[in-house]
Amino acid sequence: RDNVRSKGVTLRAAQQGPPSISDFTIEGGTELTIGNTYPITITLSPSSDLADCFYAFDTETQHTFPGDAASKSQCTELLGNSDKTEYTAKLQASGSAGSFNLFIQVVDREGRDNVRSKGVTLRAAQQG
Repeated sequence: RDNVRSKGVTLRAAQQGPPSISDFTIEGGTELTIGNTYPITITLSPSSDLADCFYAFDTETQHTFPGDAASKSQCTELLGNSDKTEYTAKLQASGSAGSFNLFIQVVDREGRDNVRSKGVTLRAAQQG
């Protein structure tokens, strides 16, 4: 004789490696005024549980982020939306005027990271 019983479960895909940034956009475009704070939207594919977001402006095409979080510029107000496929955050434009690559580094709760860059122009604030 046999007996059967059932229970509802949810199947989730395993995390596939580090978080992957499919795109990021800066509210207001790619011309940034030094000293201003800009909202950014980071799109991940697939979804990921981010713990942190850092950024850097660099003239090079590659940027190596230091391992120490305290020595990096951190995005503020990191917030996950749309089932963690989209995050919003804020960053401050800093440095000298010119053309740069803006590098965004995202870090998931397991410490895995990924970086994506986009060309931006930094402008000095208008005086007076």
